[in-house]
Amino acid sequence: MIISYAMLIGNLLKKPVKELSGGQKQRVALARALVNRPNIIIADEPTAALDKATADEIMEVMKSLNSIGKTIVIVTHDRTVAEKCRRIVELSDGEIISDRTIA
Repeated sequence: MIISYAMLIGNLLKKPVKELSGGQKQRVALARALVNRPNIIIADEPTAALDKATADEIMEVMKSLNSIGKTIVIVTHDRTVAEKCRRIVELSDGEIISDRTIA
């Protein structure tokens, strides 16, 4: 999984950061986070400012990681992103107001 994802971004390795698009920077950041094979990944607004196709790609990677046993914590204000997750914990003013599992 991680190797196949890294292969998708291989063409970005030699580009200067200033030449990368927002989506490309997000992909590289995700790859960097995966290098050490963490068991828990915390993603703060991982799809913010991305086009739909790139956001969907990032979410598919997150789902794939979760399916192989990785814990993924996504912080988002985007309901569309939240609805793609298996569990949604909603907070308001620092308090949990909802905790539900999506079937």
